[in-house]
Amino acid sequence: PLNVQFDESAIVLNDSLYAITGTSNVIIDTGYVWIKELTLKSPTQSLVVEGRISKDPYDMVQISFNNVQASTFADLTEPIGISAEGNINGYLLLSNLYATPDYRSDINITQLTINENYVGDAVIQSSWDHERQAVYSEAYIEFTGNVGKNVPFEIKGFYNPRDRENALDLGVKLDRFNLALVEPYLSSFSSHLSGFCNGTIAIKGSLDNPNVNGEINF
Repeated sequence: PLNVQFDESAIVLNDSLYAITGTSNVIIDTGYVWIKELTLKSPTQSLVVEGRISKDPYDMVQISFNNVQASTFADLTEPIGISAEGNINGYLLLSNLYATPDYRSDINITQLTINENYVGDAVIQSSWDHERQAVYSEAYIEFTGNVGKNVPFEIKGFYNPRDRENALDLGVKLDRFNLALVEPYLSSFSSHLSGFCNGTIAIKGSLDNPNVNGEINF
């Protein structure tokens, strides 16, 4: 196998300087990639990647976030029209990456701002549901304003990556959701979209051709 050992060094991600610790190394073999404590640290942030990637569906890679700035990933988000700021904490587990990827997560993003619009605090959680043989996910945003707290966006339900035709079974709830957050994606037929909306949406079917039903009030 090829053993890649990292000396203590530095890397710049979106203007943030990270140190790569000397304990980090990656072992590459014909049947797997083994990542050992690949750690990027700054005085206020750390990102750790550790685990095995192989054809064994039980091998996992864990990505741990400690006060990581969302803007660090601008090179990934800005090409799809998302400019994000906020502090990320928690973990993401990835498995079965050679075939149909699975994921688990427990992530909190505080003081989240998207495209210069303050959103609130976001929570993203997912786990494996043995009965449904699918990933169950819950995500919501909690907004704190002058008149108290509310949850403008909530999504929960199941994602089954192995059933392409029925991969999605999700429910979305909107409560005083800020339309400015979606305005950039509706520019082909609208402009200067503003205001708030309420409603519920059901999303079922495949990723390529989802069946979306619901009612939204503006």
